[in-house]
Amino acid sequence: MKISAIGKYLDQPLLVAKLNKKVPYILSGFAGGYLVNAMHKTPKEDKKNNGEKMAIILAATVLSAIAAPKIASKLTNRTPFPKIGEVINRNKELVDKFVLEFPNTKIKPILEKSKNKILAINEVSKLFSEQKDFANKLIPPPENIQAKDIFK
Repeated sequence: MKISAIGKYLDQPLLVAKLNKKVPYILSGFAGGYLVNAMHKTPKEDKKNNGEKMAIILAATVLSAIAAPKIASKLTNRTPFPKIGEVINRNKELVDKFVLEFPNTKIKPILEKSKNKILAINEVSKLFSEQKDFANKLIPPPENIQAKDIFK
């Protein structure tokens, strides 16, 4: 297995879409855990005052982190991350077109799985070794965005 296969595994649009959906919950859980831990370590006489301050700071941090991608997409006129349904529909279209052109391909089971599921690392590696051009359509290469490109 190559390191590039691990990178491509992590770049799968379906995986990215699912992670984007769960990030707010994970972030909120960690913020709550941090607040509880910090309050546990705080002396009794300072708990109320410190608790209010920390709760406000963590709430503002979590809310700004959740809103940041939407704000950035409006400022830069770029589309935000696609939703899971959009990714599944795109994958189905790509796979169906490819299977019509090459019906007897060896990687057909992997292609069928890629329509609506996240591929394993070894499946991504096999897909790229067999059909690199199509695999780059299914899992696009990452964009290299520089600071000067952001506000074009």
